[in-house]
Amino acid sequence: MSTSPNPRKSLATVLEIANLLKENRTFVFLIDNQANDSVCGPDISELPNVVYIGPVMDREIFASYYRSVSIFLYPSIHGFSPNVILEAMASGLPIITEDSGGNREMIRKKSINGGVVLKKKSPVFAVQTVLENIDCS
Repeated sequence: MSTSPNPRKSLATVLEIANLLKENRTFVFLIDNQANDSVCGPDISELPNVVYIGPVMDREIFASYYRSVSIFLYPSIHGFSPNVILEAMASGLPIITEDSGGNREMIRKKSINGGVVLKKKSPVFAVQTVLENIDCS
């Protein structure tokens, strides 16, 4: 899930990962509120494994989306300790995020590891790492 129309929220990263995984029907990316992204918004409908769910304002509906996914991808490079990471973790989701604004510290505390940090050169590696090391069932 990814949630902002702001280009600095890195929709391009989500779509890059979706494109790399488009042949693997296991991965479906839910995107809300980013169709207006000036750079990548029009690309949302081009990928078969990306579903645009539109803006979600109802907390219960948003919570149902958290319960329906296996991984929470938050690639923003300008989010500073975003609540959505805490909400996703509270829902039991492993997190894939950028190393910005305290995100690394939010997902890793001493011996607890709630996710992985994206590497620009190999973003799919983060997905692979989560799938190999965290129970996503």
